[in-house]
Amino acid sequence: MADPGYIDLHCHLLPAVDDGAKSVEESVAMARALAAAGFAAVAPSPHAWPENPSAAAIAEKREALARRLAAEGIALELHPNAENRLDPELFDRIERDDARPLGAGRYLLVEAPFDAPLPRLPELLFRLRVKGFTPIVAHPERCLEFAERPERAREAAEAGAALQAELGALLGRYGPKAKKLCERFLDEGLYAMAASDLHGPVGADRWLPEAILALRRRVGAEATGRLLAENPARALRGEDLVRPEAG
Repeated sequence: MADPGYIDLHCHLLPAVDDGAKSVEESVAMARALAAAGFAAVAPSPHAWPENPSAAAIAEKREALARRLAAEGIALELHPNAENRLDPELFDRIERDDARPLGAGRYLLVEAPFDAPLPRLPELLFRLRVKGFTPIVAHPERCLEFAERPERAREAAEAGAALQAELGALLGRYGPKAKKLCERFLDEGLYAMAASDLHGPVGADRWLPEAILALRRRVGAEATGRLLAENPARALRGEDLVRPEAG
């Protein structure tokens, strides 16, 4: 894609799938907010939980939403993706060829628990690499394993995982601890990309541009482009990411 604009690789845009958009109307409102904030493409990442729709059903919903957005005149490309828990069920699905990776298939969006430690984190990330996937670790600044052991972020990055910042954390939307940790990881050059993790339309037209501005003020225009455009585009295509020099 030439000059793709921003690309959001973590967003709960699909309607009536998980705890994201509740209706097509909410999906359309969220898409408008994303487009207005400068996003040209989104890889909606519904939770890949057993109780949620199958990969085939998700693909149908994504295609239907793409048609609706085109009809509404919203220029927002949609790509395959899912948010996967780092747990045994994920590896069971991988064995069943139901990994639900991002875009071309090399990268896999995963999340650690918010409120529980994950001492096996290095082992699990290594197992994903052995299976042929490069893990994208969602919102580490919000997860207990990284909050209690911030050095885990550098360990994960050095092991080949891509850390993904949540934009709202920079505005304190998840509390001062997550904000401080997000700023620290940014300052240390540990994030490979940033994303919205948008779950609903309320206030999105306001806080999304505010968060992008906060990111730009923190790291500068060049790094913002790498985190929100260049690396997400590379991940979609299954290419190596640009890794900044950590501070």
